[in-house]
Amino acid sequence: MKIAVIGGGPAGAAAAMTLAKAGIETYLIEKDLKSEKPCGGGIPCGALREFDIPDRLFERKVSKVGIIAPSGYEVLADLGDGYVGMVDRARFDPYLRERAVQAGVILIEGVFTSIEQSEKIIVNFKYGGRAESIEVDAVIAADGANSTVAKQVGAERPQLYLAVQEKVHLTGESKRFYEDRCEIWYGAGISPNLYGWVFPKADFATIGTAAPYGHGRFMDDYMAAFKKRLNGRIDGAKLLKKEAHPLPMGPIKKKVYGNVLLVGDAAGTVMPISGEGIYYGIMSGKLAAEALIKRDFASYDREWKRVYGSQFRLMTLLRQWFYKDDKWRERLVRMHEDKDAQERSMSLWLNKEKGYPIYSIYWTIFKSLIRHI
Repeated sequence: MKIAVIGGGPAGAAAAMTLAKAGIETYLIEKDLKSEKPCGGGIPCGALREFDIPDRLFERKVSKVGIIAPSGYEVLADLGDGYVGMVDRARFDPYLRERAVQAGVILIEGVFTSIEQSEKIIVNFKYGGRAESIEVDAVIAADGANSTVAKQVGAERPQLYLAVQEKVHLTGESKRFYEDRCEIWYGAGISPNLYGWVFPKADFATIGTAAPYGHGRFMDDYMAAFKKRLNGRIDGAKLLKKEAHPLPMGPIKKKVYGNVLLVGDAAGTVMPISGEGIYYGIMSGKLAAEALIKRDFASYDREWKRVYGSQFRLMTLLRQWFYKDDKWRERLVRMHEDKDAQERSMSLWLNKEKGYPIYSIYWTIFKSLIRHI
């Protein structure tokens, strides 16, 4: 069997490495090996352990999360023995691709153009300005939220948000303040459907916000309001770079189209309430690869639903509850004063369902919510 993976981000690299380790001839086609995807770059410790990510890739580890309500009320969640590892995608993605190459993947810096789908698939791409093609048995599409592969096979597309962020250089008091903490800020003036974030790295931080694509013309206003609400926490920080990227919110129902399987942002595997995508992207890549290895392509959809379906259903419901107005966002933050709710919420983030079963987390959140209505 011969497989082509289109897109060399975390989802594509994980899929390619899994296939190559199983002895399958695998081509990983990435349009720009020097590109740096705009991303907050926070990965929970459970995921880092699961994927065997070495400490040298962490820009910083944080064990506290500041959760700030629209009113300014703040809850500081202590992660205890857990942490969020902050990675710089400019270093993280190449590392994952290098691991894939070491496993036997053939890495090609080329621009995918089209596929011709039948019993086998012809993958067409441009390499060094020349038109090239390879014949494969299946394709894994990991080419992002605006996936060209997904469009060509007529795949359902997820709702897209526009995320904007700034990289700022931290010094002095700002650097000390964010030494061991990241922050999530809520408020309709910052984001009508998500939140603002501050994720510190080694000597810089990413600050950003996101909203549905229809709000694109307001993004500068949201960022200005966010920086004003930061209350001087990043005063004097030098702007290094402004970035923007599409963010797919919530997975598509069908990820398998014949012998084309969609993973990562192409499949919308971003957690609906948190916007977390790296972990779920990598896991979607692994699950898709395992389905190909078994030669049971349709099992990818079934396995994703079995493992993550309940999480995504719950978080979609919570987003509908808590993100509809600032009164509910306030309740979301104050709910985290409840130590049991805070512990279980953070456990779901850090360790997915390995800490507490999803029904237990649901019940705890519900009880805490009742107390704050």
